[in-house]
Amino acid sequence: MLTIWAEHKKHAPCIQDVSGVPLYTITRHIIKGGVQLPVFRCARGTTSLDSFHLHLASFIPGTSANAVNFQAYLLDGITRWNAARATEATGTPKANLRTFDTRLQNQVNHLHQAIRHKDIVPDFRPPAEYTGEHFGVQYLYKNQGKIYVCLVRTWRSKLMKDMKIFKKTLNLKKM
Repeated sequence: MLTIWAEHKKHAPCIQDVSGVPLYTITRHIIKGGVQLPVFRCARGTTSLDSFHLHLASFIPGTSANAVNFQAYLLDGITRWNAARATEATGTPKANLRTFDTRLQNQVNHLHQAIRHKDIVPDFRPPAEYTGEHFGVQYLYKNQGKIYVCLVRTWRSKLMKDMKIFKKTLNLKKM
């Protein structure tokens, strides 16, 4: 048991409530015994978790995908799910930007800041620092002694090259 705890205690902060973020919102009021009572909705809980597990299958389109595509679909779906839950929990308006790619959101904010002097995604927060944790297909491959090959670096370098070209066309300084 101590071995399991040593491995999984790093996840404790991930499942704790974030300070300053209200997880309960009043949805309506009801009257009981002549007293008006608020009815709350929790942003987290079994209903949200059950709903997540129902939506999990919809993250992967079709019935077959190779490991890289499966991992990409899974992470994209979870990112979208987390962003939607965060928006619901905090009551912030949805951003007009139609991407969940944090690197792209960051770059768009920098470019918009340079042109219009304000962020296009004002509530953008960069993701937490990578902890080295394996997730999804990476986790399965690691436990089976297989090597997971990720093609994201190739895509990322192409995106960064395209962003440099875009910046040059706008005659912006290097950020």
